[in-house]
Amino acid sequence: MKTLSLATALVSAVLSLHAAECPALPSARSIEVTASKNRSPCFRVVVDYNHAAQLYLESPSDLAIHVHTGNTTRVIDAFEFGRETATLPGPATYSVTVRAVSPGFVHAHVGMSPNPPSLQAASEWIHTEDLTTGSKAQPTPENTTQSLHAWQSLGDPSSIARAQIARGVLNYGAGKYRDAIEDFHHARTLCAPLGDARCVAEAATNEGMACNRIGEYGNALQFTRDAVEEWQRSGNQLNLGMTLSNLGLIYWRIGDLQSGIAASDKAVTLLRNRDEVASARALNNLGLCYQVTAEYDWSATYFRRALEIFERHRSGAAVRARLNLGRTLYLSGDLHNAQVLLEEALLRCGKDRLAQAEAQNNLGQVLLKLHRLDQAAAQFQAASATFQEIGDRRNSSAAGHYLGLVARARGDLSEAATRFHSSLETRVALGLREDAAESLAALADLDYAAGHLDAAKEHAERALKLLESVRLDVPGPALKASFYTRKRSLFDLLIDMEAASSRPDSAAASLIAAERSRARALMDQLAVGELLKQIPPVLESRDKQLQRRIDLQTAELSRAPEDRQPILRAQLQLLIAEAEAVQAQIREIAWGHNLAQPLTSTDQLQRRALPPDSALIEYHIGDHNSYLWLVERAQIRMWSLPGRGVIEDSARDASTRFGQIRERFTKPAARLAFQQSLQRLSALLLAPLAGLELPTRLILAPDVSLLPVPFAALRIPGERQALGLQHDLIQVPSAAYLEAGNQVRPLSAFPKTLLAFADPVFSADDPRVTLPPSPDPPAIRTLSRLPFTAELDAAAALVPPARRQILRGFQASRASLQSLPLASYAIIHLSTHALIDDRIPELSRLALSLVDPSGHRVDGYVRPYQLARLRLPGSTVVLSACDTALGKQVAGEGMAGLANSLFYAGASQLVLTLTHVDAEGSAQFLAETYRNLFGPGQLSFDQALTRARRKLAASVRWSDPYYWASFVVIGKPLVTKTRASAGRPLVAIYPRL
Repeated sequence: MKTLSLATALVSAVLSLHAAECPALPSARSIEVTASKNRSPCFRVVVDYNHAAQLYLESPSDLAIHVHTGNTTRVIDAFEFGRETATLPGPATYSVTVRAVSPGFVHAHVGMSPNPPSLQAASEWIHTEDLTTGSKAQPTPENTTQSLHAWQSLGDPSSIARAQIARGVLNYGAGKYRDAIEDFHHARTLCAPLGDARCVAEAATNEGMACNRIGEYGNALQFTRDAVEEWQRSGNQLNLGMTLSNLGLIYWRIGDLQSGIAASDKAVTLLRNRDEVASARALNNLGLCYQVTAEYDWSATYFRRALEIFERHRSGAAVRARLNLGRTLYLSGDLHNAQVLLEEALLRCGKDRLAQAEAQNNLGQVLLKLHRLDQAAAQFQAASATFQEIGDRRNSSAAGHYLGLVARARGDLSEAATRFHSSLETRVALGLREDAAESLAALADLDYAAGHLDAAKEHAERALKLLESVRLDVPGPALKASFYTRKRSLFDLLIDMEAASSRPDSAAASLIAAERSRARALMDQLAVGELLKQIPPVLESRDKQLQRRIDLQTAELSRAPEDRQPILRAQLQLLIAEAEAVQAQIREIAWGHNLAQPLTSTDQLQRRALPPDSALIEYHIGDHNSYLWLVERAQIRMWSLPGRGVIEDSARDASTRFGQIRERFTKPAARLAFQQSLQRLSALLLAPLAGLELPTRLILAPDVSLLPVPFAALRIPGERQALGLQHDLIQVPSAAYLEAGNQVRPLSAFPKTLLAFADPVFSADDPRVTLPPSPDPPAIRTLSRLPFTAELDAAAALVPPARRQILRGFQASRASLQSLPLASYAIIHLSTHALIDDRIPELSRLALSLVDPSGHRVDGYVRPYQLARLRLPGSTVVLSACDTALGKQVAGEGMAGLANSLFYAGASQLVLTLTHVDAEGSAQFLAETYRNLFGPGQLSFDQALTRARRKLAASVRWSDPYYWASFVVIGKPLVTKTRASAGRPLVAIYPRL
């Protein structure tokens, strides 16, 4: 008889005791158990002599089966989900413990198989279970393949499918994407007939990501959508969130940014409280989508937030976030910091060859921008070799494209053309519309440089057609506008080609080319109209909740000390970006692609949209060449101007000096420098118009960098007076806006004439607060009171009380603005402070009363989204506040912020300011404007401003252009049957008030 050692005897005794304590597992039914790291259910199983039994465990998460018998313990942990089997040969009594491998509580069903294997087959099952458990612990190609073959010999389809998935994951990690796709595909075909939604979802998710890796985006999209449906069916919210994150990435790849942002935002919501690292991956994907739209502030905010989470959890994905942040900095022009980040990312890539190649590719672009051609070429070549080796066709085509740019910079046009054509072929085959447009634009540039205009135009037109198809999938007007900022060079090229043509219609053709990128987002807003009412309550509720959080955060930012402001601004950017993503989902449901069309015919512009006695002056500022068009009913003329650098430097200098009124009063040198600055800019922008007989009204369509320019103060060379003293000036975002903009309605078309908000109460220290001081903290940093209301006194003297309402003090509140019937009033006048944010336009706001009569703080800020929700059908809005015409510059679009929101609300004209204005001076100017507008002559707004400019310019106190050239009228001009110059009598078109 064999003698047991003391240790063995003790183990045997403990196991026997354990088996005695564990309840017997029923043989006829399964039971539900819950396991965790601290809770391991156990069972007793007795197997008779000459039989084999098989225990099974069904779980959506990773569990291990510990089988104790005699003095041995066997662990079965073959798969990460689904069915685990533990084959038990008899005769023996087994103690079985279920232990959690995954964190948290895991629910599972445990039972005995009604059809266990024969005693002869049991050994093969045991071998396969142990083999697969070892393969999972040490996943090598040999181990996973042996495990798969063993299950195939047993003929168990569920286990075969999961073994196939395991091998596919290993092949995916090794960069063998074709082999991985085959494994995942076979797994799907086995799981589907079994009705195993979890298995189908796993295989489809992985197959989609493998297809994504090799650029088969159609398959990637289909498989990942299938996976989303399966995860929804299974109710697994964590994996649903991660798959939605994958789906967002694929949408980004194919340029469907509307869907990409919506999917990624849903993923962030699902993952935020379930898996922070996974939510960071979704944040990273959102950053990629916003990067494409050239919203680099938002993009960088998402990448920084993702990087912070990755580094806190020591995730290898931090390399990818750092790489993406570096690219965003490169695209925004911050080359130094981009190079630092990308070099750091390259050092941290480790064994991730794909990340290493992408870092090299992006670093090469920075070096190319810095004109370090040899270093750039070395990075691109190294990246290209890796991409080709791992089968990444998308990135391989990108590296080839950039090698073409290096060849172009070296003057090797033949090599450049070969590279561009090769990249184009791959990109078209993969359905990469934006990337293909990039290659087409490069080929157009080559052809143009070689003098092949027809070929260049053909390539450019193909590129623009692709870009327009991508633009349809960019969510929201603001992002559509930003999207075109990255394409500016292509529009410059197209305009240059049309302008260089010898055809008689070259002026008209080049204007149409310029219009293709002008004010498209604003006109999209106007074309869309009101949202449909069938918005899901969950989205509507979340939208309102986010807007409230933005309001609160904005208020906190306004009170915060300077050292906390950068943190608060970053948090605000995340909130605003999240709100935009929610709006993207709403638009996806409600809007479709109801987008406005750019100008396609100058005949229509001249005959229908351009009013009589008017001319359109439009500017396009290009990197190398700029253009001026003069459009009249009978003809279109065009002139070439200097490139961007010369014009923007002069415009910036003149605009800056324009607002420095105090320096001009105290320093003769500053006054002389200002006059010289205006002369230089006038010569650059208006010299072609010298000697021409221009009509009374000039409609200006300045390019975005010219929006801060006080055109009224400029002077056509040879003329004695400034432009704004000779002509009625009105501004439009684009020529096409003359057709698409909201129609101006005469005063007589409204039930009432004027609604004004003036002299709000900003502080509890205001003497109008008569009750004891409130214990509340100050509402905001102190805003000075604006007691000058001469313009409203002038209006009140001419407009009958029944047709006007003037709200002052506490009544000048946001609540009043949002509750009054604004649609009844022809003119909405707000005399207050404007706080303009030129980086995050959503944070710009108007300040109405910020405290109530008792001195308690109230939210009196009116933000762009709140302005957009007003109803202003054809009204004119006057914002008598500082810088209201300014904001974030968006190429081809204008200033994002207050103006677009008011146009969306239905306003037909806006009267805005170009700089910080003097409160008393602006009150005097608008008083003169209102006397002209409401007086016997009853002029249109642009005419009324002209007379006001003349009156102030002729005075002693207000003669500086600062006082009379700061206000601009933006919108469609009022068209009447009888119109005369603002300097001559005008037949009254409104009834006397």
